[in-house]
Amino acid sequence: MPAQPSANVTYKTVSQAAPAANTEQLITVPATTKGWYIYSVFLPLVQGITQTPLPLLQFKDAAGNLWMESTGSTTAQAVSTTTAYSWAPGMLLTGQIGTAAAVHSNAPIPDALICLPGFTIGTVTIGIGANSQYGIMRLMVAEYA
Repeated sequence: MPAQPSANVTYKTVSQAAPAANTEQLITVPATTKGWYIYSVFLPLVQGITQTPLPLLQFKDAAGNLWMESTGSTTAQAVSTTTAYSWAPGMLLTGQIGTAAAVHSNAPIPDALICLPGFTIGTVTIGIGANSQYGIMRLMVAEYA
């Protein structure tokens, strides 16, 4: 938890609608805040036949410079599966756990991960294709006003 929470901090879930198939996810920290302290990121990925994607979660500054990246799993997602990817401090990196529509994978992100206005949190997916469909991306954040 951020040091000394105050009335200037709002704890909330931020979400981004599901994009079209074969499209990456992206959330931008709004200019109306002083920044976000990131607690966790959750992102489902439905995969049909043919591709075996492997999502990477990327953090970039307002100029688009990559400054942190975390892979979503130790292995690529199998065909015809739905995987729920979760990133949070203290999590151990896992492979694909489960089968079919109930697969899960966990991955770590640093504690005290702060994103300033204009910074982005998004995906770059190795092996993404026409049959890859991200769901709603959700972040748990402390927003500083």
